[in-house]
Amino acid sequence: MDHYRAISDYGVTGNLHTAALVSSGGSIDWACLPSFDSPAFFCRLLDINVGGYFQIHPVGVYKVERAYLERSNILSTTFSNGFGKVLLIDLMPISANEEAPREILRKVEGIEGKIDLEVLFRPTPQFARVTPTLSPRENRLWVEGSEPFAALRTAGSARPLQTIGWKIEKGRAERIVRVKAGEALYFLLSYHQRKDEEAAENNFSLQAMEARISRTLEYWQTWAKKCRYHGPYQGAVLRSALTLKLLTFASTGGIVAAATTSLPEAIGGVRNWDYRFAWLRDSALILYSLMALGYQEEAHAFCKNDNESLRQKLHEESADPDHVSDRWRKRASGAGSLPFRRLPELSTGAGRKCRGQAASARYLRRAAPLRLYPSLERPSPSLQGGSERSPLPHLSCHRFCADSLEGAGSWDLGVPGSAEIFCLFEGDVLGGARSGDQAGPGT
Repeated sequence: MDHYRAISDYGVTGNLHTAALVSSGGSIDWACLPSFDSPAFFCRLLDINVGGYFQIHPVGVYKVERAYLERSNILSTTFSNGFGKVLLIDLMPISANEEAPREILRKVEGIEGKIDLEVLFRPTPQFARVTPTLSPRENRLWVEGSEPFAALRTAGSARPLQTIGWKIEKGRAERIVRVKAGEALYFLLSYHQRKDEEAAENNFSLQAMEARISRTLEYWQTWAKKCRYHGPYQGAVLRSALTLKLLTFASTGGIVAAATTSLPEAIGGVRNWDYRFAWLRDSALILYSLMALGYQEEAHAFCKNDNESLRQKLHEESADPDHVSDRWRKRASGAGSLPFRRLPELSTGAGRKCRGQAASARYLRRAAPLRLYPSLERPSPSLQGGSERSPLPHLSCHRFCADSLEGAGSWDLGVPGSAEIFCLFEGDVLGGARSGDQAGPGT
């Protein structure tokens, strides 16, 4: 690839822990493993020369059709040429086991005729600061060079798919495979905390591959059925809801602002910070939207974890609970701040270097500490299943209001703006104004 693709060219899949962006050319150009805020494992999205990718596409000229499997976040890409047609399914399997390795599963299914596919695998862990060693063994490639470890396993429904056919050079593996109608190939990339060859071989039968697909499809479709919206643009509304759910970190309920990082607002722009955080204001608006569609569990999970995180931060930083230190914010994973560092290896396509995992990716520039008013705690009518007479006693939400932000920038990532008052949760976002309840000072 000799040019950058438009963001609109990418589809997205995820597993409620992280996500991957897949281009119309069958290339995974962005994926952070094992979590949303982990260093990028594939990052050609940021730098076409340095960043890694995992691409599967027909040799020569071909046509492309793409869609999501019905009511899901599983991406379906159809490639066709004069010789045949194949279907590429991309997903990140969802597992109830928090300790399970994070996985990307790619299934190629022959539909018509026969097609030669080019498979290119070039991982660049740690934002391309590491050139890994690819070690072949039977049906898998080990990605070595930094911990944790990753393994790419391959299997075929009609014939064994050994690693003998891989051509490996300078951290990149490539091969040509022919897929005929009725055949299926599976590529499973798994991310392990340690090099465990026995674990890497577990659950790798063809039946296990199909079970991953069925289980993940069932999860998304079950979630989609809970949507209570039935009106104009219903398909677009549900697709938006599914995308918002995909950006939710299952372990904490945090909603990450984006699955990517360091993309400036315009080519050559300076705002190439790491923005993979759960901004409270943005999260509140998202939760309000999800609640309107009938998704209340997401709001409960977020509020519960966010309240606990804020209380802990207050306890750690000051004996005075009315003050929070400068630039406090919550990571989607629930952990603390990350150190600031630049990524000189990546250019973001316009000669500018990325400012990766940055503590200075700030939501506000503050000249004064953030003052919190006492929280107002009450069940919210917006979270009561549509009935104010049937509250959920275990569910409450806090509004954290702030003022005295001299010289603050509103949601600025690089250039200071003007905002004298900032409310982390707008009063109406959690139903305050609509219920007639006063939100309190600073709203």
